[in-house]
Amino acid sequence: MFTWLPSYLHTTRGLTVVGTSGYLAVVIAGSFLGYAGSSHLHDRIGGRPSFIIFAVSGVVCVLAYTQIPAQANALLLVLGIPLGMAAAGSLAGNGVFFSELFPSRVRGAGVGLAHNFGCGVAAFFPFIVGALSSALGLKAAISVGPSDTSWWSSAPWRSRRPEGARSRNASSLSWPSPRAAPGGGQHRRD
Repeated sequence: MFTWLPSYLHTTRGLTVVGTSGYLAVVIAGSFLGYAGSSHLHDRIGGRPSFIIFAVSGVVCVLAYTQIPAQANALLLVLGIPLGMAAAGSLAGNGVFFSELFPSRVRGAGVGLAHNFGCGVAAFFPFIVGALSSALGLKAAISVGPSDTSWWSSAPWRSRRPEGARSRNASSLSWPSPRAAPGGGQHRRD
């Protein structure tokens, strides 16, 4: 969505190039609020429900943003904040979620691979929107985006975690007791 947002505002909505800056600033402010709000929501209700909330709200916001009538550009400002929040909030918890999926001995490689695979897949979508826009128009092509967003954002909900992994918040992590010996055995008491 954000790759094509300046073009959408200029060509479809009829704003000047300079005029798009205020609309983009509102979306960027919403993105900041989405990152900050997502971290609190992840801690309160957990990662999976947060991903679902942000994915669904992202789909709704993109569809609403692209379907606003041509004479109602002020509504773009109103929807800019939730659009930015949904887009940024759906990505904010990925690092924490991915680190819970991999055992510690391969965690760095696993998180890096998962993240970069997602970036590789996401790199195709601006091209797809550009190709579709020649046939469908930019407004309709951008509206196709929520289907891929909902699919990839719901991946954490569909995936399975290793046994014993918990994600409620940092205080729920189980640390070894101070009396546990290296390797999982207990210290002998003499």
